[in-house]
Amino acid sequence: MSGHRGLKVLVALIVTLPATVESGPNRAPLTVVPSILAGDFANLESEAHRCEDAGCEWLHLDICDGVYVPESLTLGPQAVAALAARTHLKLDCHLAVMNPSRWVEIFAKAGAARFTFQWETLSTTRSERTGLAMDLAEQVGRTGMRCGVCIARETPTEDVARLLESGLVDLVDILAVNPGFGGQPFDERTVEKVKQVAARHPALPFICVDGGVTSETAPACVDAGANFLVAGTAVFAAAKDLAAAVRELQRLDPDHCISSVETEEASEAEAEANGA
Repeated sequence: MSGHRGLKVLVALIVTLPATVESGPNRAPLTVVPSILAGDFANLESEAHRCEDAGCEWLHLDICDGVYVPESLTLGPQAVAALAARTHLKLDCHLAVMNPSRWVEIFAKAGAARFTFQWETLSTTRSERTGLAMDLAEQVGRTGMRCGVCIARETPTEDVARLLESGLVDLVDILAVNPGFGGQPFDERTVEKVKQVAARHPALPFICVDGGVTSETAPACVDAGANFLVAGTAVFAAAKDLAAAVRELQRLDPDHCISSVETEEASEAEAEANGA
């Protein structure tokens, strides 16, 4: 270090942060997924391109029919098809609709990459829902789409245990808010539900937290085992730019977190130089 001992050296180190729950053998790296529900509906194409520029791989679309979620009528297959033709983002479609099976072929043709159905729309009992859910997941799989299942805030994770164990879905979407409306506060019970799924279903590729995801609420979710963060207001309505908001969440990845630290040697070298 001769000739440079008075310089303060910062080195970028790749560090592994401890996670509360170990990742399962099939668990994917952390993925931040913007929710277009919080975007500018008059400029959906440009909003998708902003997500592309931010390095995103997926775009989340909430499909509400005004029935399961009263007073919320959002996007339909025409919007999905239009976006699929204008972006390379994978479209993660959450269908908060009644009778989801009728929409499977339609959304497959529209270009959806994943069809996530709402568990509570299938029936009134757990046993009936499980059978219907497995049939629906098989139907989705035959189209080439990925299949996910979404559970409401009040639904216990045990209700979908058999479905998650079946291998027919690659994602469980754990709602931290009520579906269909952005800007709601985060339900703290979500973290415990994530822990339960991560511990009981280590082979499940994606554990999603959907709603109320911010730089304040996301760390506990990631530590609990979540690796698919759907963020709307925190990304699209953030004071900072969209790319910066995505990066802030992406840095929570426990396996790929890069931080800049000052080495002990550099500190000692600066101290010596100052004293000379």
